[in-house]
Amino acid sequence: LSSYAEALREVPAAKKPPLKFILIGAAALAVVIAVVVILLSRNSPSSVAKRYVQAFYTDDKTATSLWAFDFNAIRLSEYDGSEEEFFEAMSDEYSADISSWNDFYKAVDSSLQEQLEDKYGEYKVTTEVTRTKDISVKKALEDCAVWVKILERDINFDTDSISDACVVTAKAKITGEDEIERTKIDVYVVKIGGSWGVLDYISAD
Repeated sequence: LSSYAEALREVPAAKKPPLKFILIGAAALAVVIAVVVILLSRNSPSSVAKRYVQAFYTDDKTATSLWAFDFNAIRLSEYDGSEEEFFEAMSDEYSADISSWNDFYKAVDSSLQEQLEDKYGEYKVTTEVTRTKDISVKKALEDCAVWVKILERDINFDTDSISDACVVTAKAKITGEDEIERTKIDVYVVKIGGSWGVLDYISAD
């Protein structure tokens, strides 16, 4: 027994990790937590609605990505799903060479920018959320019934996939050289497969 105890005493004690490694680990954990918080906040109903309204005026690619369904499929539904026919028609409409979705997004952004500049001169668009209200899925579908019927008809949208719903009131302000225009919009945001997306929007002015 005494020799066993002596042998145990001879085993070196485990060394504590250097402080710098502990600090590095803590910093890395803090970064991971911060990233998770940012991702969760960006996927919140209010964030989705705010980014959609802002992108509506400035970035069609982002706006398109924030819908709760494939919005480009709706665009193609009038052309029997043919991208080639759609791009050809949009090339004529926007007087631009459009052969891809990126070309289309750029044409939309450029056209809207020209329209806003013609009206306001140099301008700036800002957006703020004033209210977020939880509503039932049934209420969201009732309020957006006309649009939902189009989605069901044209892209087989499955309303049963919606697990939650909110209506977010957002205000967009266009500050021009000589005037300011304010618009209030109710954005219906729904949750599908764990992610929030825009179902529809209506003027709240």
